Amino acid sequence: MGMYTCVNASIPLNKVGRDLVWTLNNMHKVKQANDPSAWSTLAWPWAKKFGQDERADSIPFGGGGFLPEIWGDKPFNFVEDDRWVMLCTLKNYSCTSQKFVKLILPNITDTPESVQYLIWYEQAANPEQYAWNPKEQAFENQGTLEINFQPPQFGFGE
Repeated sequence: MGMYTCVNASIPLNKVGRDLVWTLNNMHKVKQANDPSAWSTLAWPWAKKFGQDERADSIPFGGGGFLPEIWGDKPFNFVEDDRWVMLCTLKNYSCTSQKFVKLILPNITDTPESVQYLIWYEQAANPEQYAWNPKEQAFENQGTLEINFQPPQFGFGE
């Protein structure tokens, strides 16, 4: 789990989610290098718990690592029409991306079936897709999402 990981998500936000993202983004603007994780200073207990992960701030602010070419060349994080859209990277040593799925996602949306959450590991051919399981009332790994992406061929030695 130590390789570079890319998270691509589109999350319809409820009121708590809108408040959380607004607060998180504003805190990140003024965060200093030695400040604690922005997540750990939020008011919600489940956000504080997520903030205990040393790489929590990488979601949604991580950049500079592996980005699949098909997803673009820059990380992003914005809200549009009450939907949080992000593309970020991190080293997933402590399963940070899965902790986000477990601790954060269920609390920030009222329509979990509309969440799109993909994790792409640097060495993998395709991303893993997480989706809402209504029976379990939890997000679960649904396996690999086939996107048929072929890396460019450079034709050296032809």
